[in-house]
Amino acid sequence: MGRGRSVATPRMVIAVVATLITCLALLATQLEFDHRDPHETIHHNRPHPRHATPPPPRRRVKGENVKLTIQNKVVATTDAPYVCVSLDWWPNAKIDWSHHTWNASSVVALQEVQSELRRALSSLNPVALRVGGTLQDLVAYDAEGRASPFDMDCPSSFRPFEDRAAFDGACVTLDLYDALESLAFDTNTPLVFGLSGLHGRTRESGRCPKCDSKNCDRCWTGRWSASSGGARSLLRRAASSAKRGRGALAAVSLGNELCGQGGIAAHLAPSELAADFRRLRAEIDALFGDEKRTSISSTGRPYIIGPDCQLPLERAYDYYSAFNKEANVDALAFHLYWLGAGKLWKPFKRKLFDKVQGAAWPLGRGFYAFVNAYAKAARHTPLWISESGGMYGSGGINVTSSFASAFWYLDELGEAAKKSIQVHCRQALVGGHYGLTRRLGDTLVPRPDFFATKLWASVMGPKVLSAQIRDPSIEDNYAPAPVADCRAYAHCHRTQTGDVSIIVLNGASRVARRVALPDEFASLSRLEYHMTAPSDVFDDQVLLNGIRLDAVDAELAP
Repeated sequence: MGRGRSVATPRMVIAVVATLITCLALLATQLEFDHRDPHETIHHNRPHPRHATPPPPRRRVKGENVKLTIQNKVVATTDAPYVCVSLDWWPNAKIDWSHHTWNASSVVALQEVQSELRRALSSLNPVALRVGGTLQDLVAYDAEGRASPFDMDCPSSFRPFEDRAAFDGACVTLDLYDALESLAFDTNTPLVFGLSGLHGRTRESGRCPKCDSKNCDRCWTGRWSASSGGARSLLRRAASSAKRGRGALAAVSLGNELCGQGGIAAHLAPSELAADFRRLRAEIDALFGDEKRTSISSTGRPYIIGPDCQLPLERAYDYYSAFNKEANVDALAFHLYWLGAGKLWKPFKRKLFDKVQGAAWPLGRGFYAFVNAYAKAARHTPLWISESGGMYGSGGINVTSSFASAFWYLDELGEAAKKSIQVHCRQALVGGHYGLTRRLGDTLVPRPDFFATKLWASVMGPKVLSAQIRDPSIEDNYAPAPVADCRAYAHCHRTQTGDVSIIVLNGASRVARRVALPDEFASLSRLEYHMTAPSDVFDDQVLLNGIRLDAVDAELAP
């Protein structure tokens, strides 16, 4: 609990996440786990106790002593806001692994619940809002001069189509963009908008030889044009809003997953895509002037980010390096779904804590391999994770929508910040099984990761410190001594100068932890936020300090 303090006294803001509510009976003065709570020992490579057959016998086990260390220096910085959430274009007809997962949750359908979107974004503030996804490449905007195949009636809806994207194009009015920018401006939310990367291109007949998928579609030929699908008219609207002092457009991307052999809607070489980005740069410079933006939340012409792809590791560096040499982007953006396909949710659910914890926690080798490859390709260009939802294909049922999801998500936020990733966009604010909320009629019902997002955005500032949970039996501070299933991240507080914010993840299924604070912090007053699951970690409920959170505007009280 928080204690009174003078204005000049630093404090600690501690957020703790654990797999069981009994793991979080902390003493308010010592940051200890209460020994009175029964726990079981369990090896991390065995299934989660809820899925073990038969369940292991319960016995009382003492809590484990661990030590928190924090280096008193900034090791990395992020943009502010660092956290970003997404809205996608998927229609009701989308099916993932035999499930309809986007019921009335598309960018278009959510205009029916504008007030709920405002509540959600206002509650999460400060965050950024990304609008984009696979189908952004098939969207035209109502304007004169559109060319085939983007000259369809407007407005029109997506239609099922036999290619990797599974849908054919749609057209939206520019009033939709105005509504999105107004939503972002009114909630003080920087807007990241994804334009189609296929305007000006045409489809060829026959199977595309540049595709390596079993479901290869037709090749797109030509080059990007700002007028062929209405992009120039949309950018003019954005520039006009900026001149009137109501602009919210902070960044623009061009295309989604169009990179090479594994592209979805198309399969473009890095030189092709880079040339299109240079054309976009000319449009942005002509419309928005010379004022350079210094942050995603500052004024000035919008950033240009891209190419927004997730590539196999063996191709990531080569493609991004070649693209970055020619494209002249403000940030190199990539997608990351390191947990794999959502269709594997059943076996993955049983193995979640083996994959996320133990030898694979934090995050596993894949995360670092990808980030290092992209960082090498970026050279001095800032990096963004422009889309991340844990499991691709709309997420995993009862996995990325559950309390357990917080363990990969908060860990990824922490590790990405330490790698100087500037912005991290969570897929999605609404929709799929990875949505932070789900739409129920005219209401957005929050899932546990909504509050994990809110907690991070509220207390974690852009200055990153080095924090580690160590085994106290190893006295040599320079020797490796991490505790595999207990993680900590420390940042300077977002608003309070001199304060430190710490996220602690206790991933042990049946082990309570007593955390010894650094000597220089032990005597400080602190505010504590304890997030726990009511019972099953795969439920979509969450408690904060023992109180259930069930509304997007629920207060996070320490």
